[in-house]
Amino acid sequence: MDEIFCRDGQCEMMPRWTKRFCQSPLKRRLGLAIGALLLVYIIAKLSENNSHVDDNLIKADSKNEREIVRKRTKRIDHDNSIHVSDTFIHEQTLQGVVIRKDGDQFKQIPKKHEISTSLLYTFKTEPRHASDMFADTPAENDYYMICPAMHWHRGKIVAVLRLWINYEGRKHTPKNEWYDNYLYAETFHKNLTKVEPGSLLGIPSIQQFHYGTGQLDPRLFEINDTLYVNFHMKYPPHNAYERTYVWDYDNHKLMMPWYDKYPEDQADKNWSSMVINGILHYVHWINPLIIMRCENITKCTKIFIEEHSPKLKYGQRGGTPFQLYIWPYYIAITHSVVKTKNNHRLYYAHVTLLCVEPYELVYTSDPIEVHNDILSSCPVIRHWIIDEPFIYPTGIIIEDPDTLAVGIHANDCRSFIIRIKGVAQLARDAIAEHKTKG
Repeated sequence: MDEIFCRDGQCEMMPRWTKRFCQSPLKRRLGLAIGALLLVYIIAKLSENNSHVDDNLIKADSKNEREIVRKRTKRIDHDNSIHVSDTFIHEQTLQGVVIRKDGDQFKQIPKKHEISTSLLYTFKTEPRHASDMFADTPAENDYYMICPAMHWHRGKIVAVLRLWINYEGRKHTPKNEWYDNYLYAETFHKNLTKVEPGSLLGIPSIQQFHYGTGQLDPRLFEINDTLYVNFHMKYPPHNAYERTYVWDYDNHKLMMPWYDKYPEDQADKNWSSMVINGILHYVHWINPLIIMRCENITKCTKIFIEEHSPKLKYGQRGGTPFQLYIWPYYIAITHSVVKTKNNHRLYYAHVTLLCVEPYELVYTSDPIEVHNDILSSCPVIRHWIIDEPFIYPTGIIIEDPDTLAVGIHANDCRSFIIRIKGVAQLARDAIAEHKTKG
């Protein structure tokens, strides 16, 4: 059999390692060949999985830059999808605009895309479970779970919601009164079954007012495998204003960021977190675009202020955190508030794309629609200032390039997780249009 591999004296004319290979027993040669093929296959798969780089978007000229690019664009190691079927599907032709900047001028290019929204999960039992933690007789207080923040963390979906005890508009004072806002956390498997019962986060609150006391409107972000809850609370008691706080979810530690060169009396609750290269940033405002960078989470500096901004149809602000879609583009579901002639409010939710190199608003949509059964599942609680049913987005998970899972509440009454499909074509068109200058 050796003659098949080494005959007619050919071994003597080969390099030393080839000669040794040819003169080795057949089994050893086969083993070495198979091992080499496996090594080539493993290297190819690692190269495929470790990066997802669009050469048209990123140019890396040095080893350090290439490493940054790899970190920015590598695929998520775990399956990011939620294994739940869609219900209450609603299809919509979503209109929006791509914003293209030319000097101090802005051009808004109209776009239309087909998307669908559907229901994945309803937070039905959470208010009842939370009310069992309070020393109340049944129906003494009104408990609502709103503002569902969501994030994949260590293989589980963590949800943090705002437990709101509604004292506004009550005709009768309850026997017991508490702070009217708390944060409630629970974890889910990928099929949205609960890992364990939820619990209140033990964050102490300053003694404040009858309304708006405690922690409000949570959002989640992760840095270096540590999960953080971003929320707001009034501070200080004698001259209260809305102030952003951060709770270390894994280590149970409260942090109060300080904002360099930013007047404290302008602090508010609509900051959207955005993690860029492992550093916390906030989108303080969308129109005009204002970006803050936070070193070590607690020291923040305003690093970008848009001097000229486009005139948008809706006044987008806050919403979900901005998540990396494909470098350097981040995506979020933002919200807007429109005041009516009678000084009431209308709330809307929008798909929004942001570029961070350079900082520019890229795309924003008209209001996202959901199935009417979601909107009509419970009444508008603050009906004396809000005229129409609405959804309010606070959590986001990118399941895949075409699909977003979004935590919303409807009518300040009940929380849901919805799914938005059709994002990929929208994002491709918006990014391509944005890259076209002039």
